[in-house]
Amino acid sequence: MPSYLVEVYLPRSRADQARATARRARVAAEQLTREGTAVNYVRTTFLPEDETCFHLFEAVSADAVEEAGRRAKLGRARAVPYMPIE
Repeated sequence: MPSYLVEVYLPRSRADQARATARRARVAAEQLTREGTAVNYVRTTFLPEDETCFHLFEAVSADAVEEAGRRAKLGRARAVPYMPIE
């Protein structure tokens, strides 16, 4: 399944919300999967100095990940293909 990265602005003043954001992303992915659209939440990385939160998903499409982002209330989230380099 392809991987997608979602970048979300998260100010340092709200750093305590990073874990809650990750939980919402996971729950949204699980909901979509139960409804028949395969979305797997992988992990969230928060960079407080950059005020950026990255959510990594595996999914059938970028549209499916963007729907997970909407359900998780991630804000203006755009899913882009992600390819790890090892």
